[in-house]
Amino acid sequence: MKSWIQKFVWTNLQHLGVLGVVGLIFEIQLLHWFLLFYLFGLVKLFQSLQEAENEAGGKSLFPFYMTFILSQFNPIIFSQVLFQNLGQIYILIRNYKGLPDKNNYHNKNLFHLPFKGKWMVYNGGSVKQNSHSWEILTQRYAYDFVIADEGGKTFKNDGKELTDYYCFNKEILAPADGKVVKINNLVRDYPGVGDLSVDWKVIDFRGNFIIIEHSTDEYSFIAHIRKNSFLVNEGDWIKKGQVIGRCGNSGHSTEPHIHYHLQNRKTMWFATGLPVKFNNVEVEDKGLSYISDYIEKNQRVSNIVTTPSIKQLPVEPC
Repeated sequence: MKSWIQKFVWTNLQHLGVLGVVGLIFEIQLLHWFLLFYLFGLVKLFQSLQEAENEAGGKSLFPFYMTFILSQFNPIIFSQVLFQNLGQIYILIRNYKGLPDKNNYHNKNLFHLPFKGKWMVYNGGSVKQNSHSWEILTQRYAYDFVIADEGGKTFKNDGKELTDYYCFNKEILAPADGKVVKINNLVRDYPGVGDLSVDWKVIDFRGNFIIIEHSTDEYSFIAHIRKNSFLVNEGDWIKKGQVIGRCGNSGHSTEPHIHYHLQNRKTMWFATGLPVKFNNVEVEDKGLSYISDYIEKNQRVSNIVTTPSIKQLPVEPC
């Protein structure tokens, strides 16, 4: 718990450091002391950059970190991160007895994967080691899904075009019955793929998204959807497996993928992330194939498609 608190505090101090740079530019004395946080943040940033590049086999992550830093000077993104940080505090207070996990929380609804065919869990899981972003409490149990070939590549050609990515424009399905309570369709699909950069000028880091209310305290959140691909509207009642849109690259996304998480409130900033137990999922992991409910990073997963059995009538003799 201590290390988590330290990381949470450190992340917020780095973000507040941007205020110091703003104060330096506009000569606002009151904000100058925040500059120290920014300088310390840069040191920490380049340390983590080196560690991440080593883990990625030497592939440069510089474009990602530079565009991520630039995004902190985007006033819309800055305000969104502040809301998210305030929400973190609210979530901790609301869950002072303990945050939900797969041992103490059981889904009220049966959830299916939000796609057809076999996809790979690029990020995410039900435990800290595989988590999409454990310290961001709304997204603690979030998943990023992509389509990958046998070699693990997610694209053909050189990956410089959105259409190079196997999952781009693939159908997104409703994971369970529910009511559409929110749709955002204002964000372009970022074309700068292939170098791990993100769209730092974006107007919403979540990109285009949909929020589906399944029951009291269970809402699906699906993000980075392709602009103008929605096939449903706010207020619609939708059924499990219904096509609701298509996979895109909107928001802070380094390549096309589906972001999915379950939360307990409509508003993401103040919602607690919930572990999601999927129903009838076939998992391929390290050469083994089996049925599972909780899925983890690096697994290839697909819904088990069941067809109704046809009763065979007896054949009368001629």
